[in-house]
Amino acid sequence: MPTYSTETYGHYVREEKKKYKTDQFKTRNWLYDEKRDTYTCTNQQAVTFKYTSTRTDSTGFIRTFKIYECEDCTNCPFRMSCTKGKKALTVN
Repeated sequence: MPTYSTETYGHYVREEKKKYKTDQFKTRNWLYDEKRDTYTCTNQQAVTFKYTSTRTDSTGFIRTFKIYECEDCTNCPFRMSCTKGKKALTVN
């Protein structure tokens, strides 16, 4: 008999709130250009696709993520709100 993994979605309630839907720093609220496979960040910079990453969780479920990265965040006035480190913003 096959075994199926159930993946819970813990962010649903949070994403339904107005505060979440209007937060310009949430990557889910950024503009996405399907043709170019890029997002446009709060500072109107292109956040481009870099590579695909695969992770296996503790239950053996394999997750695939597309990793996007902003070209240059050094002079961005929103940098402290978007990224925690010294490197450019990375989104998955």
